[in-house]
Amino acid sequence: MGVLKLQKKPRAAPRLRMEDEETAGIRFTTSRQKKIFSSSIYDISESGISFVCARKYCPQIDEIIMMDFAPAGSMQLACMGRVARIEAPGIHSPWNNFPDTVKVGVTFYNLPKQYKTLIAESLKKAFSARNIRPVSDGFTVNLQGNWLVQNWQSVLATMALFIGAFFAALMIWDGSKDKKPDSPEWSKGIFEKIKSEKK
Repeated sequence: MGVLKLQKKPRAAPRLRMEDEETAGIRFTTSRQKKIFSSSIYDISESGISFVCARKYCPQIDEIIMMDFAPAGSMQLACMGRVARIEAPGIHSPWNNFPDTVKVGVTFYNLPKQYKTLIAESLKKAFSARNIRPVSDGFTVNLQGNWLVQNWQSVLATMALFIGAFFAALMIWDGSKDKKPDSPEWSKGIFEKIKSEKK
Protein backbone atom coordinates (compact mmCIF):
# COMPACT_ATOMS: atom_id res chain seq x y z
CA MET A 1 0.00 0.00 0.00
CA GLY A 2 2.41 2.73 1.14
CA VAL A 3 2.03 6.30 2.29
CA LEU A 4 -1.48 7.67 2.14
CA LYS A 5 -0.35 11.29 1.87
CA LEU A 6 0.65 12.41 -1.62
CA GLN A 7 3.51 14.66 -0.60
CA LYS A 8 5.97 13.18 1.86
CA LYS A 9 7.93 15.75 3.85
CA PRO A 10 11.62 15.05 4.45
CA ARG A 11 12.65 14.29 7.99
CA ALA A 12 15.01 16.86 9.45
CA ALA A 13 15.65 15.50 12.95
CA PRO A 14 17.26 12.16 13.84
CA ARG A 15 14.67 9.67 15.08
CA LEU A 16 15.06 7.18 17.89
CA ARG A 17 13.37 3.86 17.20
CA MET A 18 11.64 2.62 20.34
CA GLU A 19 12.52 -1.00 21.02
CA ASP A 20 9.78 -3.54 21.61
CA GLU A 21 10.94 -4.37 25.13
CA GLU A 22 10.45 -0.78 26.24
CA THR A 23 6.72 -0.89 25.45
CA ALA A 24 6.69 2.92 25.24
CA GLY A 25 3.08 4.03 25.27
CA ILE A 26 1.22 7.07 24.05
CA ARG A 27 -2.32 8.25 24.64
CA PHE A 28 -4.06 10.55 22.18
CA THR A 29 -7.42 12.08 21.47
CA THR A 30 -8.85 13.88 18.45
CA SER A 31 -11.37 16.67 18.02
CA ARG A 32 -13.70 14.27 16.18
CA GLN A 33 -13.56 11.49 18.74
CA LYS A 34 -13.50 12.58 22.35
CA LYS A 35 -12.37 9.14 23.51
CA ILE A 36 -8.77 8.66 24.63
CA PHE A 37 -6.91 5.95 22.69
CA SER A 38 -3.75 4.17 23.83
CA SER A 39 -1.05 3.00 21.47
CA SER A 40 2.66 2.18 21.17
CA ILE A 41 5.31 4.69 20.15
CA TYR A 42 7.22 3.62 17.03
CA ASP A 43 9.88 6.36 16.99
CA ILE A 44 10.47 9.86 18.32
CA SER A 45 12.57 12.90 17.41
CA GLU A 46 12.90 16.52 18.49
CA SER A 47 10.40 17.51 15.81
CA GLY A 48 7.78 14.78 16.11
CA ILE A 49 6.65 11.31 17.05
CA SER A 50 5.09 8.33 15.32
CA PHE A 51 2.91 5.60 16.73
CA VAL A 52 0.93 2.62 15.54
CA CYS A 53 -2.81 2.31 15.87
CA ALA A 54 -5.85 0.64 14.33
CA ARG A 55 -7.01 2.35 11.15
CA LYS A 56 -10.51 2.92 12.52
CA TYR A 57 -9.12 5.02 15.42
CA CYS A 58 -6.57 6.81 13.26
CA PRO A 59 -6.71 10.63 13.15
CA GLN A 60 -6.86 12.40 9.80
CA ILE A 61 -3.93 14.08 8.02
CA ASP A 62 -3.42 17.72 9.13
CA GLU A 63 -5.64 17.15 12.15
CA ILE A 64 -4.43 18.56 15.48
CA ILE A 65 -4.41 15.94 18.22
CA MET A 66 -3.69 15.98 21.96
CA MET A 67 -1.01 13.54 23.11
CA ASP A 68 0.30 12.25 26.41
CA PHE A 69 3.59 10.31 26.41
CA ALA A 70 7.00 10.00 28.07
CA PRO A 71 10.09 10.53 25.91
CA ALA A 72 12.81 7.90 26.29
CA GLY A 73 13.56 7.65 30.01
CA SER A 74 11.96 11.00 30.80
CA MET A 75 8.88 12.40 32.51
CA GLN A 76 5.34 12.33 31.11
CA LEU A 77 4.46 15.16 28.70
CA ALA A 78 1.12 16.39 27.42
CA CYS A 79 1.25 18.34 24.16
CA MET A 80 -0.37 18.85 20.78
CA GLY A 81 0.68 17.56 17.39
CA ARG A 82 -0.33 17.85 13.74
CA VAL A 83 -0.76 14.59 11.82
CA ALA A 84 1.78 14.73 8.96
CA ARG A 85 1.44 11.26 7.43
CA ILE A 86 -0.37 7.96 7.74
CA GLU A 87 1.53 4.93 6.51
CA ALA A 88 0.09 1.50 5.83
CA PRO A 89 2.47 -1.39 6.53
CA GLY A 90 4.37 -3.16 3.80
CA ILE A 91 5.12 -6.88 3.80
CA HIS A 92 8.26 -6.50 5.94
CA SER A 93 7.11 -3.59 8.12
CA PRO A 94 7.97 -4.19 11.78
CA TRP A 95 4.60 -2.81 12.92
CA ASN A 96 2.62 -5.25 10.78
CA ASN A 97 1.64 -7.38 13.80
CA PHE A 98 -2.09 -6.81 13.73
CA PRO A 99 -4.50 -6.56 10.80
CA ASP A 100 -5.55 -3.10 9.59
CA THR A 101 -2.83 -1.29 11.55
CA VAL A 102 -1.22 1.97 10.37
CA LYS A 103 1.71 4.11 11.48
CA VAL A 104 0.81 7.71 12.24
CA GLY A 105 3.52 10.39 11.92
CA VAL A 106 2.91 13.53 13.98
CA THR A 107 4.87 16.79 14.13
CA PHE A 108 4.79 18.67 17.41
CA TYR A 109 2.47 21.69 17.36
CA ASN A 110 3.16 24.80 19.47
CA LEU A 111 5.53 22.79 21.66
CA PRO A 112 6.82 24.86 24.62
CA LYS A 113 10.57 25.54 24.73
CA GLN A 114 10.96 23.60 27.99
CA TYR A 115 9.41 20.53 26.37
CA LYS A 116 11.73 20.85 23.36
CA THR A 117 14.73 20.94 25.70
CA LEU A 118 13.44 17.97 27.69
CA ILE A 119 12.88 15.87 24.55
CA ALA A 120 16.29 16.84 23.12
CA GLU A 121 18.08 15.88 26.36
CA SER A 122 16.23 12.57 26.68
CA LEU A 123 17.08 11.67 23.06
CA LYS A 124 20.73 12.58 23.57
CA LYS A 125 20.92 10.32 26.61
CA ALA A 126 19.13 7.48 24.80
CA PHE A 127 21.45 7.71 21.75
CA SER A 128 24.48 7.73 24.06
CA ALA A 129 23.22 4.81 26.20
CA ARG A 130 22.57 2.67 23.11
CA ASN A 131 25.93 3.60 21.57
CA ILE A 132 24.33 4.82 18.36
CA ARG A 133 25.01 7.88 16.27
CA PRO A 134 21.89 9.70 15.09
CA VAL A 135 21.49 10.15 11.33
CA SER A 136 19.13 12.87 10.09
CA ASP A 137 17.46 10.79 7.39
CA GLY A 138 15.52 8.81 9.95
CA PHE A 139 17.89 5.92 10.51
CA THR A 140 20.36 5.21 13.29
CA VAL A 141 23.82 3.74 12.85
CA ASN A 142 25.67 1.62 15.40
CA LEU A 143 28.88 3.33 16.41
CA GLN A 144 31.51 0.64 16.99
CA GLY A 145 34.59 2.86 16.70
CA ASN A 146 35.94 5.20 14.07
CA TRP A 147 34.96 4.18 10.52
CA LEU A 148 38.29 5.30 9.07
CA VAL A 149 40.22 3.19 11.58
CA GLN A 150 38.14 0.13 10.72
CA ASN A 151 38.33 0.59 6.95
CA TRP A 152 41.80 2.07 6.39
CA GLN A 153 42.87 -0.85 4.19
CA SER A 154 39.90 -0.40 1.87
CA VAL A 155 40.53 3.34 1.68
CA LEU A 156 44.21 2.80 0.78
CA ALA A 157 43.36 0.17 -1.84
CA THR A 158 40.75 2.47 -3.41
CA MET A 159 43.17 5.38 -3.48
CA ALA A 160 45.91 3.22 -5.06
CA LEU A 161 43.44 1.99 -7.67
CA PHE A 162 42.41 5.54 -8.62
CA ILE A 163 46.01 6.78 -8.74
CA GLY A 164 47.09 3.80 -10.86
CA ALA A 165 44.17 4.31 -13.27
CA PHE A 166 45.02 8.01 -13.57
CA PHE A 167 48.69 7.38 -14.39
CA ALA A 168 47.83 4.58 -16.84
CA ALA A 169 45.40 6.87 -18.68
CA LEU A 170 48.05 9.63 -18.69
CA MET A 171 50.70 7.30 -20.16
CA ILE A 172 48.34 6.00 -22.85
CA TRP A 173 47.32 9.52 -23.83
CA ASP A 174 50.94 10.75 -23.86
CA GLY A 175 52.09 7.74 -25.92
CA SER A 176 49.33 8.14 -28.47
CA LYS A 177 50.40 11.75 -29.25
CA ASP A 178 53.95 10.85 -30.35
CA LYS A 179 53.17 7.63 -32.17
CA LYS A 180 53.23 7.85 -35.99
CA PRO A 181 51.80 5.09 -38.14
CA ASP A 182 54.32 2.80 -39.82
CA SER A 183 54.31 2.82 -43.60
CA PRO A 184 53.81 -0.56 -45.29
CA GLU A 185 56.81 -2.39 -46.77
CA TRP A 186 55.75 -1.92 -50.42
CA SER A 187 55.64 1.86 -50.06
CA LYS A 188 59.11 2.29 -48.59
CA GLY A 189 61.34 4.28 -50.95
CA ILE A 190 58.63 4.69 -53.61
CA PHE A 191 59.04 8.46 -53.80
CA GLU A 192 62.80 8.13 -54.27
CA LYS A 193 62.24 5.64 -57.12
CA ILE A 194 59.79 7.98 -58.88
CA LYS A 195 62.21 10.89 -58.65
CA SER A 196 65.10 8.83 -60.05
CA GLU A 197 62.98 7.58 -62.98
CA LYS A 198 62.01 11.14 -63.94
CA LYS A 199 65.64 12.14 -64.12
